[in-house]
Amino acid sequence: MILFEAFRTDESKPLVLPVVRAVEAQITADHTLDHEYLPIAGLPDFRTAAARLLLGENCRAIVENRVNFASQLV
Repeated sequence: MILFEAFRTDESKPLVLPVVRAVEAQITADHTLDHEYLPIAGLPDFRTAAARLLLGENCRAIVENRVNFASQLV
């Protein structure tokens, strides 16, 4: 089961954490970012990091470059 809980102020309004505001400001200030869609297979660096996290850095299939991951929207 996945649970979701939002932080709230004393007035029961959503609380936006300072780190979220800081990242929003960084993204807004970065003019190299655009609204281009990712490739169908997803972001390559994310796929690689996810495979290493799930299977382990020393997984034989990763070392032998036999692993491929894809992103999917549901």
